[in-house]
Amino acid sequence: MQEVDFTDVVDKRFKWPTNFWPQDKKYKELGTWNNYNASNALESLTMVSFSRAHGWSRKEVIAFLIGVRKDLNNPSIHAYNPICSIYGKKPDA
Repeated sequence: MQEVDFTDVVDKRFKWPTNFWPQDKKYKELGTWNNYNASNALESLTMVSFSRAHGWSRKEVIAFLIGVRKDLNNPSIHAYNPICSIYGKKPDA
């Protein structure tokens, strides 16, 4: 962004828990929402890739995602999603 003359560029990095495992109230809620969004998006994010790359049927993908959702909801798995937010002011025209 700076190379194309944006100013006040800010690069923020976050770790979002994948479910409700954190003790901290803020991160527990963030993890709960992140888990909800990920769980609901799994099928749409994987169906085309798995059916084309692996030749799986819709039923095979859905069956596989049962295990994925189980792992996503497992509070003993302490995983994060890395989140990157970069923003800045647009150059004057």
